[in-house]
Amino acid sequence: MIEHRLYSIERFEPHSRVASAGSVRDKLLIMTPKRATWYALQGYNIFDYSASLEMDPIYYEEEHERTMDQV
Repeated sequence: MIEHRLYSIERFEPHSRVASAGSVRDKLLIMTPKRATWYALQGYNIFDYSASLEMDPIYYEEEHERTMDQV
């Protein structure tokens, strides 16, 4: 069984022509801590809801990355 947790990931995406403009891209994902580390290394800000809210981890047979609407 592989441990999965609920994470919020977000990253600022700059506008292609205006340096001071842009948008924040964010998602709620259920994924492994290993995958969350990968996102952090790619420049995303990570927030672990499972740890913050003292939630029990979710266990799957295989490694998954799912959005909240896929659960």
